Amino acid sequence: MARTGSDNRSSLSNAVQRDWENRQLISALSLSVRHSFEFLLKFEATMRTKISELKSKLSEMERKVEFMEAQVQNRKKNVATAAKA
Repeated sequence: MARTGSDNRSSLSNAVQRDWENRQLISALSLSVRHSFEFLLKFEATMRTKISELKSKLSEMERKVEFMEAQVQNRKKNVATAAKA
């Protein structure tokens, strides 16, 4: 049974509609991926900054602890020396 011109137009119209819907889906997915990628870039930059700040604070605290340990050792030596005298 041969298709009529109307059937061909309907089939072509359906194919065009499906193609358009597929293109819209691909476009929406691409946009979502782009937004996710941009979020991850911003998140990485923020986390790098925060980690750097924490690293600086930790280094400062370590220096303070080392200084206090040296003071304690010095005081122990002074007490030991005073006890011997």
